[in-house]
Amino acid sequence: MTNREWTSPVTLHDVAREAGVSLATASRTLNGSERNVKESNRQLVLAAAERLGYTANTSAQAVARGTTTTVALLVGDIADPYFSSIAAGVVDAAAENGLIVTMAQTSRDTAREVELVRAMRGQRARAIVLAASRRTPDPHSQALHAELAAYEAAGGRAVFITATDAPFRAVPLDNHGGARDLGNRLHGLGYRNVAVLAGPGTNPASVAASDGLRTSGDRLAGFAEAFATAGSPIPAERVITFADLPLRSIGHKNLPRALAERGPFYSDLLSDICPDFAGTVVTPPSETVADRLQVDLGKRPLRVKAWPTAHTNNDLTVFDEKTGTLWTGDLIFAERLPTLDGSILGWLKVLDELLPEEVLRIVPGHGPVSDGRAALANERRYLEGLRDGVRQAIAEGLDIPATLERFGSDNPQDWQVFEHNHGRNIVSAYTELEWE
Repeated sequence: MTNREWTSPVTLHDVAREAGVSLATASRTLNGSERNVKESNRQLVLAAAERLGYTANTSAQAVARGTTTTVALLVGDIADPYFSSIAAGVVDAAAENGLIVTMAQTSRDTAREVELVRAMRGQRARAIVLAASRRTPDPHSQALHAELAAYEAAGGRAVFITATDAPFRAVPLDNHGGARDLGNRLHGLGYRNVAVLAGPGTNPASVAASDGLRTSGDRLAGFAEAFATAGSPIPAERVITFADLPLRSIGHKNLPRALAERGPFYSDLLSDICPDFAGTVVTPPSETVADRLQVDLGKRPLRVKAWPTAHTNNDLTVFDEKTGTLWTGDLIFAERLPTLDGSILGWLKVLDELLPEEVLRIVPGHGPVSDGRAALANERRYLEGLRDGVRQAIAEGLDIPATLERFGSDNPQDWQVFEHNHGRNIVSAYTELEWE
């Protein structure tokens, strides 16, 4: 650990002494006073501040002025693209006016929102922008209104970016009217039997349902109003809230661990490729399969099968008995080069069992829908060639770089993305087969 010489921060007194002017002159120059300062003295102060590395004490300025150049922005969820787009607009507008934005996340918790407003009052933010969704009813609305009223009484400005009944400035969003227009448009196009997937606690009869987001309630009410006015009311049983959905998320028994290990890498990668992916949360399945599972969709039974390690250690297929369709996932690649993240020997063994006669068509992980036989044969040919070539290299005593040099460029089957994936397949196969 290196030793550093610690010094006290440069103060306004130091600048005034260095410049040879009074403290008042230095303060008026550096703190933006409306009183005029002689230009020669102003230049002396600025030069002294630069030499000493002085920066203004914004906390002290806030106490003296009763405000800062900070705008506080409260959002429900920073990762939500809806709120991030609002944040971008607020930041741009603040920059145009010489202001700085401090952002905090309420996590849609109205009690936390009150705490954050109280904290921003203490930090003397010039304005507070509340962009989080409103709840109906909200047990903390009175406390929030009291905090905001006290804040404005002290000279601050509060504004809501949402529809609100609060007695403060607002940029209202006409969720009701927009959804009504959508309903009218759909009805005009001939749609009559519709269903609605709505936010929690909402229904067509009341937007003030318990634990409801006002945004969701307003949208649902507007949409339902359009269909009702046109003579096609939406039955209550066709309005389904997220909380009511019996969702099942099914995955291989090894998938949760794989997501935990590799999820952050792919999240970062996909966010770089597609910025809209940023903030997406990777969630594990709610139900895992170790061998087989029958899923009943009424008259559409599905057979789910977890396979031994092949392409990966968490390959899963789904077979639709009614149509003879098998969703193979990445156990079959068509046209695009297979990528080996599991076991080459295991993959070849799985291919022996993958397509029984009852399978009439496959939906592969990559490539077009087909009966699957030609795609499987091409994939097998590649994997067997990879296996045999690597075995030969190991038998001759070649290391991985030499094996790559010998087998890394030959693409007789004209696979797509061969140049990107074939080399890593050689390395994966080598590390497995050298222990045979």
